Amino acid sequence: AVVSTQSGHYGRVCSSTMMIRAKLKKEICEYCSKNINIGQFTTECNKCHKIIHTNCYKISQFNCVNGLYYCSTCHTSIIQKYNPFRSLGIHQDTDSDKHYNIDITDIVSTANQASTILENCSTLTITELQSQISNNTEINFSTCFLNIDGNKSNFDSFVAEFSPLQDTLSVIGLAETNIEPSLQNLYPLTNYISFYQDIQPNKHKGTGVALYIHKSFNATKNSATSQTSPNLEAISVTIELSKKSITIVCMYRPPNGSTNEFLEEFQLLIKQLPPQNTYIMGDFNLDLLNSNDKNTSKFEEMFLSQGLSPLISTATLR
Repeated sequence: AVVSTQSGHYGRVCSSTMMIRAKLKKEICEYCSKNINIGQFTTECNKCHKIIHTNCYKISQFNCVNGLYYCSTCHTSIIQKYNPFRSLGIHQDTDSDKHYNIDITDIVSTANQASTILENCSTLTITELQSQISNNTEINFSTCFLNIDGNKSNFDSFVAEFSPLQDTLSVIGLAETNIEPSLQNLYPLTNYISFYQDIQPNKHKGTGVALYIHKSFNATKNSATSQTSPNLEAISVTIELSKKSITIVCMYRPPNGSTNEFLEEFQLLIKQLPPQNTYIMGDFNLDLLNSNDKNTSKFEEMFLSQGLSPLISTATLR
């Protein structure tokens, strides 16, 4: 071994004096308890940093949640979020973007914005929601949806529970009202105008959609995009704001209807809606967090292909 001396000269020393017998501490797979050797593929828990052989993944009870890997202990504390744009990653503008079609870069930018919204989605109490809306001056329009499971049984408790949000929400959508439009005046909300859609004939439960629009807005029901069928119930309203119009649709998919016919009817309805400033809320009775379900995949493909983007990523029914 050749080493440098303080005088700047070089000298040769016995190689044995330069050898250090270091005992390296090898990492251990948390599942099989065997050493993890150099070159072996590994998977690490994103929270506690436990590490396993990738070959042990399937039998280790590690889980992939929101695109990240967690051990069997940590994954139960992670809130699963739906985000079909996550795989696109975050795109940073570069000089090379000028060589691409502007429509493509616009699409990527829009997808990144949608992904950010979904990743930041969180569950709030009514008090927390009221505080966020009231204290954020950038929020000038807000919506809320609830499957009320029957006005007769639950409307009074709904009014009491949502009292802190009185005058805060711009639009409230309800599903499974079980109420004909002729009876809507029996269920008033102070400072809101109600719009009810016809329920399914000879059905007294599991039907009916409604919209409550704050009286500060000028709202008109759209008959062409309001419908009632065994597969899809929808009520559509256009709200005139100072500089633009907003279309709000409240939907309900009866679980005993045909999913394929629902998708066909939904697609036809979407094509009749304005391409911009359209918001759809509702209970579709499809689990978007279950990517293995064929009906869920068809639903996702359909609304994404029509230019619609989800705004909620956390489970709304547990």
